[in-house]
Amino acid sequence: MADHAEPSSAMSERVAEVLGGMGQQLRDLPDLIHSLLSTELAELSGNGQFEDLLNETVAANVETWFSALRHDIPIELIEPPAAALEHARRVAQRGVPANSLLRAYRLGHQQGLRFVIDEIRRSDLSPDLKLDLYEHTTRVSFGYIDWVSEQLLNTYQDEHAVWEEDRRGARTQGVRDVLAGSENDAATMSEIIRYPLDAMHIAMVVWWDRPQHDRGRQAETTKSLVQRAARAVGAASTLHLSVDRLMGWAWMAVHDVAATTRLRTFVESELDVPHVAVGAALVGVDGFRRSHRQAERARDVAIAGKGAAHRFISATDPGVALGSLLVDNLDALRAFVRDVLGPLAQDSASDERLRETAEVFLRAGASFKTAGDELHLHGNTVKYRVGRAASRRGRPLTDGRLDVEIALQMCELFGPAVLGTDVQGE
Repeated sequence: MADHAEPSSAMSERVAEVLGGMGQQLRDLPDLIHSLLSTELAELSGNGQFEDLLNETVAANVETWFSALRHDIPIELIEPPAAALEHARRVAQRGVPANSLLRAYRLGHQQGLRFVIDEIRRSDLSPDLKLDLYEHTTRVSFGYIDWVSEQLLNTYQDEHAVWEEDRRGARTQGVRDVLAGSENDAATMSEIIRYPLDAMHIAMVVWWDRPQHDRGRQAETTKSLVQRAARAVGAASTLHLSVDRLMGWAWMAVHDVAATTRLRTFVESELDVPHVAVGAALVGVDGFRRSHRQAERARDVAIAGKGAAHRFISATDPGVALGSLLVDNLDALRAFVRDVLGPLAQDSASDERLRETAEVFLRAGASFKTAGDELHLHGNTVKYRVGRAASRRGRPLTDGRLDVEIALQMCELFGPAVLGTDVQGE
């Protein structure tokens, strides 16, 4: 075919001759393509300025494409229409997938190419000239679509990156405003942070003990944990923010307070995951704030009691609310524990076992049988251990019972932070 192909100037004349006969049909082509895109890709359409911009984008692309056909303009010299570039930016800002944008150009190309080929078929040109003109049209049209699509995709990706960063910044600031007590309308703030503030919330603070080598993987692991936990508890919505390299904040919109129990079960069943502290399940904007504050204070308790190896800690766990009030004065708390428990407050395996038995025994209403059932021990074994605990303490566990129960809870929560090492356990 190359042997009898017409020179470029002659081919341009043939194109102009064929297209010149299209008249009103050519002027109607942008409307036909616009109608097709509005039907097939509703996400690219809309109302007002966005709809007008799509219309202008189609018209500008048709004009540019046909100019390249008529004048055989080299593809590398063609600049994407300004309206098309702006439309790509707006699409990125709306979060529409890039595939939708690229499909729009493929559909428009298909419609326009069919339009021209039908006109070539109806022309009086010889079969050879028709084939030459068809090859010229497809070469220019595919070249144009490939080149322009590449430019538009670059524009889309650049804008998407900037817009997502701005949205993350706005979301982070919005969350901080809510936590600071902003009086802005809850519905407006929910839209900004993309999370329902009128829901029942469980706030989470998620943290690692130390940085991992792969910082990106560490952040992704934290985010993935929140997402999988949300599925495990049946959360309706989640919100996650990275505070720094080691810590993140999260909220889950849950349906019932029992979600905390399901969340604990999930986290404690996972391997190689960060620590998690949660607040109580609370409702509304105030609940959003309070649950977060509780989660932060529960984390303070877990960090102070790092020897207690907390994987999951809840503000509703026994003693955590009180411990969170005392965490800033561990010296006084340590003195209280030792005054109440005496040598029983030693950091030894045997004293730990006695403290556990004593705590369950008192919580069970001083019933050896009930405590034995919970500990899976014979009642006589419980009785023996309670006696040993009282001996280590130096007086009965029921003497100053409230203080004893509090001290035992603080030992469990804070571990070595409040325990002594100056006397050996028996």
